[in-house]
Amino acid sequence: MNMKSVSSYYFVFKIMSWAGLMASVASIVISLFFQPSLELTVKPSFAGSYYNDTLVAYNETTIGVMGAMEIKNPTIVQRLFYANDFSEFDSLRNTFWIVLCISIIRLIKDLEQGTTFSHSFSRILRFLGWTLIIFYLVEMLQSAWMAHEVKKLTEGQFRRHKTYHDSLLLVIGVLMIWFSRMHKYAVNLKSEQDLTI
Repeated sequence: MNMKSVSSYYFVFKIMSWAGLMASVASIVISLFFQPSLELTVKPSFAGSYYNDTLVAYNETTIGVMGAMEIKNPTIVQRLFYANDFSEFDSLRNTFWIVLCISIIRLIKDLEQGTTFSHSFSRILRFLGWTLIIFYLVEMLQSAWMAHEVKKLTEGQFRRHKTYHDSLLLVIGVLMIWFSRMHKYAVNLKSEQDLTI
């Protein structure tokens, strides 16, 4: 693979990262100021008064009733911190994508300049790793908080439908931090060798 094709790959990744960055910023602005409602997936609680005695014989996993709870004219706090289950791009995910895109742009800059064997490259990798881990943990906390909010808003009649948390993010984050430490160690070894020579 020649340098010209490598440079074209860098250019494509850079354009994609900038496009993702601008789309995420625009999505945050839209969700904060122009989104008329939020929707959450909910399931009826077994404590609901409309359940009759015939449903007592069935467990929670057998009954698959699910619906959407719509919050019209949400407050700024709700727009910022509530998960919007019917959109992949709520404020939390958009913030994550903004940080991710900026980090990728910085990585591509180092790759283009040929400065990958440096401490700054190690720092970016470590930052990316911690970003993935923190996003995973914050999403877990958000999900637990949302479960509490749904119960409070519906007076216990509904509960939040369980959402899937991708633990692969956590694994990749830990691996990136480990790789950044190995990279930093290699950079230090190279610096010592250069000083010896």
